[in-house]
Amino acid sequence: SELPLYEKFDADGFSAEINHVGGTIRSKKDATPLAGLEVAIKGRGWFDRTDDDGRFKVGGMPPGDYTLVVWPEKGKPKERKISVPTPAESYDLEF
Repeated sequence: SELPLYEKFDADGFSAEINHVGGTIRSKKDATPLAGLEVAIKGRGWFDRTDDDGRFKVGGMPPGDYTLVVWPEKGKPKERKISVPTPAESYDLEF
């Protein structure tokens, strides 16, 4: 399903796009969804935790380039460069 795109107005009355980014995190080994992983946009304070189906959604961000960080149960956090809004509408990742 398509993620919502919201429109806000800044102090000068100009429209400012506010976007959400989401996707599904799955195991590289067997493609099962990974639940309970923390997902964040680096340095921005936007967080989520994957649900039982491995899905996440973080948002409230203007268009731009960001770093998506995922904390797996074992090992170091994984990072991926993303662009918002994304032409693919979501980021599906494997760990």
